[in-house]
Amino acid sequence: MSTPKVPGSGFRVPGCRISAFQLFSISAFCLLLAGCATGTGSKWYAPATWFSHAPAAAADRARAAEGKAEVKVDAVQFNATHAAHVEFAKADFSILAAPDSKPVALTRRTLGNGLDLLGQVDPLTAAESAEARAIVADLLSDSAARVAAAEQKQQAAESEQAKLSRELTQSRADLTAAQAASDTAQAKLRAAFDRENALANQLRSQVARFWIAIGVVVLLALFALYVRLQLGGVGAALHAAGVPAAVMGEIDKSTSAVGQWMMRTGRMAAAKAEAVLKAKLPPTST
Repeated sequence: MSTPKVPGSGFRVPGCRISAFQLFSISAFCLLLAGCATGTGSKWYAPATWFSHAPAAAADRARAAEGKAEVKVDAVQFNATHAAHVEFAKADFSILAAPDSKPVALTRRTLGNGLDLLGQVDPLTAAESAEARAIVADLLSDSAARVAAAEQKQQAAESEQAKLSRELTQSRADLTAAQAASDTAQAKLRAAFDRENALANQLRSQVARFWIAIGVVVLLALFALYVRLQLGGVGAALHAAGVPAAVMGEIDKSTSAVGQWMMRTGRMAAAKAEAVLKAKLPPTST
């Protein structure tokens, strides 16, 4: 049979009754003990920890943006270098058709040197070389139709080169801006580290003082136990020796209240032990 729920009485179970407010309080207390920490160590109940990781996150984002800008610059520079290589190949093909002379020979020589180096870092495909050779041949031909068609191809290549030049300029500007933003974020991160490290050192100092206090308390407790045993032993010895009450009174006058208590407990313990021992011994016959 289900337990009836009385209006306004909260949740009722056999043997107990819990109100909604009590249930909420218990849940909140459990959450407080749990901490509800994130991977950054922030706590929901401590607002000062909510954004403590923000400088590091901002530095990470700035560094990622700088890395993307660097990749973009590298890509545009590679494309620009490749386009320049194609144009140098066209120049080399065209100079081969020029009459021999010292200037032509020198141009052919230096172009060959440059193309050899470019070929090592940025080789052209066979199709690109063939297309460049065909454009040069058409531009130098006597056919107006071939010249016009080749001129269109050359103008399209030059338009693409101008676009690459603009992209390279913009990507370098973006990289400079990203580097500046990254430097600013790193400076803020350094300042945040110094601030958080100062707070961490305060906590470390508190922890150190706590353990020092614990150590002092333990040492004092051990010393007190040692004194207790010693003075208790003195009291037991005085009882065993049958010291008169007058002498005990004089000793008490020269001892603090704590010392009197320790010695008195020792005498009392010795008296109890003696009484127990006597109770266990058989009566002597007369």
